[in-house]
Amino acid sequence: MKTYKKKIIAQFEALNPRERLVVGLSFFGLLGVLVYFGVSYSLESTRIKAAKKTVRQGDLAEIHYLLKQHAQLEKKLNAVEEAFSNAEMSFEQITSEVDKFVKKSLGADVKYDFKRRGQNATSLGDEFEKMTYVLSLNSITLDQTVKFLYNFEQGKSSLTMGKVQMARNSSQDSFRTTFDIFSVRRKEG
Repeated sequence: MKTYKKKIIAQFEALNPRERLVVGLSFFGLLGVLVYFGVSYSLESTRIKAAKKTVRQGDLAEIHYLLKQHAQLEKKLNAVEEAFSNAEMSFEQITSEVDKFVKKSLGADVKYDFKRRGQNATSLGDEFEKMTYVLSLNSITLDQTVKFLYNFEQGKSSLTMGKVQMARNSSQDSFRTTFDIFSVRRKEG
């Protein structure tokens, strides 16, 4: 290594002053270009790393937000599943509940027919199923219908009102009314 250094110095000293100037300027010019590219590469690399860091911080913030949202949705799902589990009622309990609504809204002397629609339940996801019942009233006024619907919706029952069908009777004041009522329960088996 020292012999190469001595040879280069000897050759440089053998040059006349003008050639030394050209070789020196060329050397420092090349050294300047190498330093410039080294510094610019380093700066560009730092800028790219900073941009990646910003993107990753944004991704991390989004993951934290999604985890928080997932936890809230999981909590809501558990509450709904618990409400469904607590709301399971037998046919006799449902009949009793509907009877209370009818008597409260329409009076004790109103005659009605309440039965289960079909034998099969409708699936609600993997764990629950919906049972459909039909409440039929042969002669009910519009005011009584509204009062019944209001009491049904304001009640703390786990039953849900579905479709309401009304057909005018031969007397202009009353209607044949059919209410679809639903209950939700856990699937058996």
